[in-house]
Amino acid sequence: MIEALDIDAERSLATDRLILQPLGPEHARELFPALQDAHLYRYIPVDPPLTVEALEAQYRAWAERKSADGSELWLNYVVRFRQTGRAVATVQATVKDEGEAFIAYQTFSEHLGRGYAREACRALTEYLARPDISVQALVDTRNLASQRLLEAIGFDRVEKIDGADHFKGQVSDEYRYVFRPPPPA
Repeated sequence: MIEALDIDAERSLATDRLILQPLGPEHARELFPALQDAHLYRYIPVDPPLTVEALEAQYRAWAERKSADGSELWLNYVVRFRQTGRAVATVQATVKDEGEAFIAYQTFSEHLGRGYAREACRALTEYLARPDISVQALVDTRNLASQRLLEAIGFDRVEKIDGADHFKGQVSDEYRYVFRPPPPA
Protein backbone atom coordinates (compact mmCIF):
# COMPACT_ATOMS: atom_id res chain seq x y z
CA MET A 1 0.00 0.00 0.00
CA ILE A 2 2.83 2.44 0.84
CA GLU A 3 4.15 2.29 -2.73
CA ALA A 4 0.66 3.03 -4.06
CA LEU A 5 0.64 6.37 -2.23
CA ASP A 6 3.22 7.80 -4.67
CA ILE A 7 5.31 9.70 -2.11
CA ASP A 8 8.94 10.46 -2.88
CA ALA A 9 10.75 10.30 0.48
CA GLU A 10 13.98 11.56 -1.15
CA ARG A 11 12.38 14.75 -2.49
CA SER A 12 13.33 18.10 -0.97
CA LEU A 13 10.50 20.54 -0.28
CA ALA A 14 10.72 24.33 -0.44
CA THR A 15 8.92 27.42 0.83
CA ASP A 16 9.70 31.08 0.34
CA ARG A 17 12.22 31.10 3.20
CA LEU A 18 13.06 27.44 3.79
CA ILE A 19 14.31 24.22 2.24
CA LEU A 20 13.28 20.88 3.74
CA GLN A 21 16.16 18.52 2.96
CA PRO A 22 15.86 14.74 3.53
CA LEU A 23 17.70 13.90 6.74
CA GLY A 24 20.63 11.50 6.74
CA PRO A 25 23.46 10.39 9.04
CA GLU A 26 25.68 13.11 7.58
CA HIS A 27 23.54 15.70 9.41
CA ALA A 28 24.12 14.29 12.92
CA ARG A 29 27.27 16.25 13.78
CA GLU A 30 25.72 19.53 12.61
CA LEU A 31 22.39 19.07 14.44
CA PHE A 32 23.66 17.45 17.64
CA PRO A 33 24.42 20.72 19.52
CA ALA A 34 20.96 22.21 18.83
CA LEU A 35 19.29 18.93 19.85
CA GLN A 36 20.87 19.07 23.32
CA ASP A 37 18.38 21.76 24.42
CA ALA A 38 16.10 20.16 27.04
CA HIS A 39 13.31 22.59 26.06
CA LEU A 40 12.81 20.59 22.85
CA TYR A 41 11.78 17.51 24.85
CA ARG A 42 9.41 19.03 27.38
CA TYR A 43 6.25 17.57 25.86
CA ILE A 44 7.56 14.41 24.16
CA PRO A 45 8.71 11.05 25.59
CA VAL A 46 12.21 11.41 24.19
CA ASP A 47 15.42 12.80 25.65
CA PRO A 48 18.32 14.54 23.90
CA PRO A 49 20.65 12.19 22.03
CA LEU A 50 23.53 11.05 24.23
CA THR A 51 26.24 11.18 21.60
CA VAL A 52 26.79 12.26 18.02
CA GLU A 53 27.27 8.59 17.19
CA ALA A 54 23.87 7.66 18.66
CA LEU A 55 22.22 10.42 16.63
CA GLU A 56 24.06 9.29 13.52
CA ALA A 57 22.79 5.72 14.05
CA GLN A 58 19.22 7.01 14.42
CA TYR A 59 19.52 9.09 11.26
CA ARG A 60 21.04 6.13 9.41
CA ALA A 61 17.95 4.06 10.27
CA TRP A 62 15.62 6.90 9.21
CA ALA A 63 17.54 7.28 5.94
CA GLU A 64 16.14 3.88 4.93
CA ARG A 65 12.92 5.91 4.48
CA LYS A 66 10.71 2.99 5.50
CA SER A 67 10.24 0.45 8.25
CA ALA A 68 11.80 -3.01 7.94
CA ASP A 69 8.39 -4.57 7.32
CA GLY A 70 7.50 -1.94 4.72
CA SER A 71 4.34 -0.82 6.53
CA GLU A 72 5.58 2.72 7.25
CA LEU A 73 7.21 5.37 5.12
CA TRP A 74 9.51 7.77 6.99
CA LEU A 75 9.93 11.33 5.80
CA ASN A 76 12.48 13.14 7.96
CA TYR A 77 13.85 16.54 7.06
CA VAL A 78 16.34 19.09 8.28
CA VAL A 79 14.80 22.53 7.74
CA ARG A 80 17.23 25.16 6.46
CA PHE A 81 17.16 28.82 5.52
CA ARG A 82 17.15 29.10 1.72
CA GLN A 83 19.57 32.03 1.82
CA THR A 84 22.24 30.69 4.18
CA GLY A 85 21.66 26.93 4.47
CA ARG A 86 21.67 27.20 8.26
CA ALA A 87 19.54 24.58 10.05
CA VAL A 88 16.56 25.94 12.01
CA ALA A 89 14.40 22.88 12.70
CA THR A 90 13.51 19.30 11.88
CA VAL A 91 10.16 18.03 10.64
CA GLN A 92 8.98 14.53 9.99
CA ALA A 93 6.06 12.44 8.91
CA THR A 94 5.38 8.77 9.44
CA VAL A 95 3.02 7.50 6.75
CA LYS A 96 1.31 4.27 7.70
CA ASP A 97 0.08 1.51 5.40
CA GLU A 98 -3.53 2.37 6.13
CA GLY A 99 -3.09 5.90 4.77
CA GLU A 100 -2.54 7.82 8.00
CA ALA A 101 0.37 10.28 8.14
CA PHE A 102 1.50 11.70 11.48
CA ILE A 103 3.64 14.83 11.46
CA ALA A 104 6.02 16.07 14.17
CA TYR A 105 8.54 18.89 14.41
CA GLN A 106 11.20 20.53 16.54
CA THR A 107 12.28 24.15 16.11
CA PHE A 108 15.67 24.98 17.54
CA SER A 109 15.26 27.39 20.44
CA GLU A 110 17.05 30.35 18.89
CA HIS A 111 14.54 30.30 16.01
CA LEU A 112 11.29 29.99 17.98
CA GLY A 113 8.43 32.39 17.38
CA ARG A 114 9.31 33.37 13.81
CA GLY A 115 6.93 31.07 11.95
CA TYR A 116 9.53 28.62 10.64
CA ALA A 117 7.82 25.54 12.10
CA ARG A 118 4.49 26.72 10.73
CA GLU A 119 5.99 27.24 7.28
CA ALA A 120 7.79 23.88 7.26
CA CYS A 121 4.78 21.96 8.62
CA ARG A 122 2.51 23.60 6.06
CA ALA A 123 4.86 22.53 3.24
CA LEU A 124 5.03 18.95 4.50
CA THR A 125 1.27 18.78 5.12
CA GLU A 126 0.44 20.15 1.68
CA TYR A 127 2.85 17.66 0.10
CA LEU A 128 1.13 14.76 1.87
CA ALA A 129 -2.51 15.90 1.70
CA ARG A 130 -4.56 13.91 -0.79
CA PRO A 131 -7.75 11.86 -0.68
CA ASP A 132 -5.97 8.61 0.24
CA ILE A 133 -3.95 10.10 3.14
CA SER A 134 -5.24 11.51 6.43
CA VAL A 135 -2.60 13.91 7.77
CA GLN A 136 -2.68 14.01 11.56
CA ALA A 137 -0.70 15.13 14.60
CA LEU A 138 -0.70 14.11 18.25
CA VAL A 139 0.08 16.92 20.68
CA ASP A 140 0.45 17.00 24.45
CA THR A 141 -2.47 19.01 25.87
CA ARG A 142 0.02 21.29 27.68
CA ASN A 143 1.79 22.29 24.45
CA LEU A 144 -0.19 25.41 23.55
CA ALA A 145 2.29 26.65 20.94
CA SER A 146 1.96 23.43 18.90
CA GLN A 147 -1.81 23.53 19.17
CA ARG A 148 -1.85 27.09 17.79
CA LEU A 149 0.55 26.13 15.00
CA LEU A 150 -1.59 23.19 13.86
CA GLU A 151 -4.81 25.19 13.99
CA ALA A 152 -3.20 28.02 12.00
CA ILE A 153 -2.35 25.70 9.10
CA GLY A 154 -5.75 24.01 8.88
CA PHE A 155 -5.79 21.18 11.42
CA ASP A 156 -8.90 20.50 13.50
CA ARG A 157 -8.76 19.06 17.01
CA VAL A 158 -10.88 15.92 16.85
CA GLU A 159 -10.12 13.97 20.00
CA LYS A 160 -8.62 14.13 23.48
CA ILE A 161 -6.75 11.02 24.56
CA ASP A 162 -6.52 10.87 28.34
CA GLY A 163 -3.42 9.13 29.71
CA ALA A 164 -1.90 8.73 26.24
CA ASP A 165 1.60 8.41 27.67
CA HIS A 166 3.64 8.66 30.86
CA PHE A 167 7.09 10.24 30.76
CA LYS A 168 9.35 12.49 32.80
CA GLY A 169 7.32 11.62 35.88
CA GLN A 170 4.02 12.91 34.50
CA VAL A 171 0.98 11.60 32.71
CA SER A 172 0.58 13.06 29.24
CA ASP A 173 -2.86 13.63 27.79
CA GLU A 174 -2.88 14.29 24.04
CA TYR A 175 -5.04 15.93 21.44
CA ARG A 176 -5.36 14.33 18.03
CA TYR A 177 -5.51 16.80 15.17
CA VAL A 178 -6.56 16.06 11.58
CA PHE A 179 -5.75 18.27 8.61
CA ARG A 180 -8.77 19.82 6.95
CA PRO A 181 -7.81 20.64 3.35
CA PRO A 182 -9.20 23.90 1.99
CA PRO A 183 -12.19 23.49 -0.33
CA PRO A 184 -11.37 23.41 -4.05
CA ALA A 185 -11.38 26.84 -5.69
